[in-house]
Amino acid sequence: MMNSPSGPQPRTDGSKTKVKLFRSVNAVLLLGLLVAGCTSQPPSTTPPSEPETPQGRELTEVEQLLLQAETAAPLARAEYTLAAAEKLLQQQEYASAAELLAQINPLLLPELQQLRLWLLQAEAANALQLAEQSQQWLARIENPRLLVAEDYRRYIALRSDNFRQLGDTQATLKALISESESAPLEQQSQLADEIWLLLERIDPAELVQMLQQENSYLEQGWYELAQLSQRPDQDVIQLTEALEGWYSLWGMHPAATNLPQSLQQLRQFSADRPTHIAVLLPQTGKLAKPGRAVIEGLMNAHYQQLQQGQSPARVSFFDSARIEDLQQFYLEAQQQQVDLVIGPLDKDRLRQLTERPGLPIPTLALNSVDSSTSTLNLFQFGLRTEDEAIQSADQAWADGHRVALTLTPATSWGDRIQQAFNQRWLTLGGVLAGGERFTGEKDFSDRISHLLATDASEARAKQLANLIRQPFEFEPRRRQDPDLLFMTALNKDARQIKPTLAFHYASDLPVYATSHLFDGQPDANRYQDLNGIRFNAMPWVIEPQNPARARLEPYRDNTRSRFGRLYALGIDSYRLIPYLKLLQELPGAHLQGQTGRLSIDLLGQVSRTQPWSLIKDGLILPQNAEQP
Repeated sequence: MMNSPSGPQPRTDGSKTKVKLFRSVNAVLLLGLLVAGCTSQPPSTTPPSEPETPQGRELTEVEQLLLQAETAAPLARAEYTLAAAEKLLQQQEYASAAELLAQINPLLLPELQQLRLWLLQAEAANALQLAEQSQQWLARIENPRLLVAEDYRRYIALRSDNFRQLGDTQATLKALISESESAPLEQQSQLADEIWLLLERIDPAELVQMLQQENSYLEQGWYELAQLSQRPDQDVIQLTEALEGWYSLWGMHPAATNLPQSLQQLRQFSADRPTHIAVLLPQTGKLAKPGRAVIEGLMNAHYQQLQQGQSPARVSFFDSARIEDLQQFYLEAQQQQVDLVIGPLDKDRLRQLTERPGLPIPTLALNSVDSSTSTLNLFQFGLRTEDEAIQSADQAWADGHRVALTLTPATSWGDRIQQAFNQRWLTLGGVLAGGERFTGEKDFSDRISHLLATDASEARAKQLANLIRQPFEFEPRRRQDPDLLFMTALNKDARQIKPTLAFHYASDLPVYATSHLFDGQPDANRYQDLNGIRFNAMPWVIEPQNPARARLEPYRDNTRSRFGRLYALGIDSYRLIPYLKLLQELPGAHLQGQTGRLSIDLLGQVSRTQPWSLIKDGLILPQNAEQP
């Protein structure tokens, strides 16, 4: 009998007893059969039943196999024992399986069965957390190509799992990549999946080190593919460009025909670009001015594609103010082979679309009315100020704050923003300690003193003075429970609010604000009074140097105003076109746009995440950036 590999042997506590039990059961059964054979009984007319022990218990599959092994020829005995051991492995009786396997003489087995023996011994050792011993068994399989497909899959899985137990991910990768070099086509897809699963678990810093090693052609191709997908800051456009760059270098690499599913989706959707776009926006009527601003932004992006040598889609324009029947519009659009619609802009027409179960042409509406709408082929992309309030709540919570005060204008839009913040804050589990609404008519001090309870502190001091009838030194105190203030205010109001907070002893209270305080004029003198405030705003208005905005600034003087955000909406609507379905279906996918970081949920709602800025010494700096 061939000796087992050197190294630690599997624990067999209780397993010898189990195997001896199998032998004793078999011996008793054999004796019973012999006795039965010596008696003269008439032949039974009933069909044979499952073998039973003398006690009447049915034999298990393992016991039946061992019983057959006892009376079989040496080759058959080894095969029956091998099958019994595999059953024990399936039943997770790993120690018993290991002992049975150790009793098999491999010289009695044909070559393919020998390979199966080594594989089962490796599986048993692996299950007993004996990875080194498992690797020694696998090393006996000199030509794994001889294994049947299912056993080959087990072989590959064992190798990678052994290396995982040993903590050697790089060795696992190199082994799998080496195997893939000459693997049959039907096995390459399986190997590619194994390789990619390991690559996804590798830390980016470790991957950089691996790329700097002396790698084989196959290894380098896999590592570079993994690196381009590990950059969380890149959006779908950058990832698509990086993937095409990888293909230009590694088109003959096995990974090129066995891409991970997420990258396969990226290539597929990139190829499904629309060829004819219908722009359904108002060009006359009360919304003509914002409609034209969106169109200017859209065409800005269109001509930018032309300048880059790309072939943009054909664009047709329809005045939504003159279209009364949207159903008729879609029929005509289908006849003109339109494959995507941008618009409408007004909420009334958008509501008409949300009342339908689906649309015949994918449609990117440039507004939003109902976040729970599930109209098929409808995407809603708006610039709701409520989104900034929700993002403020998320950021403040992430920064560790838990008790909030709010200060907002006494207007309908101010109320919507306050309500959005409050709902999100309570959903996160935060505490709302109070809220005030200001008119801006010299009421800042009154509203803030009431919000911070400094007026109550002064009232208590007056009561005490009246009681003791003696002068005493007194300094009002603000309430200490809140740890942040959420504020929405235009620039002229914000410049009065922040100093008033300091006057009421709240200069150290963190303030989170919406973009309303930024008026598009990054003058340090105008923002000195706002030092310390954090606010979120779209890249279009907040970035000092913005190439897309710079292309419009020679012709428009309002690009950084609140109205100017409509230009950014037009640019992003055009850039979103090829990626609507991809962003909706690919988890974590996003597009870095002029209006923020864009993603799409399963209901077709486009979400915007705007970058954060901090005002320091009158300068507007990216969040956490230091003043140069």
